[in-house]
Amino acid sequence: MLRDKKRYIMLEATSELKTDKDELDRALKQAVLSLVGQLGYYDISPKLVSLVDGKHFVVRCRLKGYERMLLASALVKRLGATETGLYTLKSSGTIKALMKDIVSENLADD
Repeated sequence: MLRDKKRYIMLEATSELKTDKDELDRALKQAVLSLVGQLGYYDISPKLVSLVDGKHFVVRCRLKGYERMLLASALVKRLGATETGLYTLKSSGTIKALMKDIVSENLADD
């Protein structure tokens, strides 16, 4: 049996998200479900992994549904009670590499 491969995506919200991690995870899953349907949701299997700050967070998805996750995140207009849009900043096969790239970019900007 093949291993289920994952992708990690760093997303940026256009507005400050004043929610905790669990509430944001539920809102993100509900938004993806409404945009791609149940079969698409199963292919994606989104999960909020890390909340970096009020605007940046990391989502894990299955490699099989990676492209659908990118499309769904681009179409999100609301997360919970907050109207917002989402931008994809980076993606990687491991969270360690994703965070390393983000930290090195932030240091280069300073």
